[in-house]
Amino acid sequence: MQINTLQPGFLVEAVSLIVSNGFGTGVTASLGFEYTDGVDRPELPQAANYFGAGIDLATVANLRLNLTKKLAKFPAGVTLLLTITGAAVAEAGYLDLIVHGEGLGAD
Repeated sequence: MQINTLQPGFLVEAVSLIVSNGFGTGVTASLGFEYTDGVDRPELPQAANYFGAGIDLATVANLRLNLTKKLAKFPAGVTLLLTITGAAVAEAGYLDLIVHGEGLGAD
């Protein structure tokens, strides 16, 4: 599912998910991005799991993702994507996504 967009030149420094109502046993997710114009960039390729995979959404939690990629600002606008993986969603789950970073402007 598409979550939100980030402007060109945005540098992501930290990502947190607050799961205030669990999605059910075995529900996990990945978090990534795609470019809003649909054109991939070799210097920072779009990926459905760029920020994390296997994120446990089953129960109430405050999750800070361990970003393992080199910090790089987005060369173009992006849409954040949350992809449900693992078990099927069995409950009316709810989460808030918090992205910390800086708008450094496009090159």
